[in-house]
Amino acid sequence: MREAQNKTSDDRVREAYSAIESNQRSWEDDFSKPLVEKRHQVDAGQTTVSDLQIVYLQRSTNDWVERSVKEMDDAERSIQKALEESNSSATTAATYSSLALTVGTILGAIIRHVRCLSNFVEYYSTACSVNCHHP
Repeated sequence: MREAQNKTSDDRVREAYSAIESNQRSWEDDFSKPLVEKRHQVDAGQTTVSDLQIVYLQRSTNDWVERSVKEMDDAERSIQKALEESNSSATTAATYSSLALTVGTILGAIIRHVRCLSNFVEYYSTACSVNCHHP
């Protein structure tokens, strides 16, 4: 994503990339890593699955998804605006390639984020079902 961010000449698109990247870092640091750490504590017998569930619920997954969607929507609008300006000023094919790369990168980031969240939820669900059925 950073490579595409550096290649774009449009400040709005660059800012959108920056916001997406910042949100992704925040998600990893403030959501994903604490839950994984708590899961390790459950595995080590240092805490319970109930404690893990509480931490998960406190992290408010909907807020994270909404933030990600907002950032992606903002990026899409920035790209669309840049494309419209590009079309009106009849810029070169390199600009179109850059925008296509930008869209592809953003879609890749969306897919990565959704897969990661899906994998975590699946892992959490499996862990909970294994640990919740054993007294």
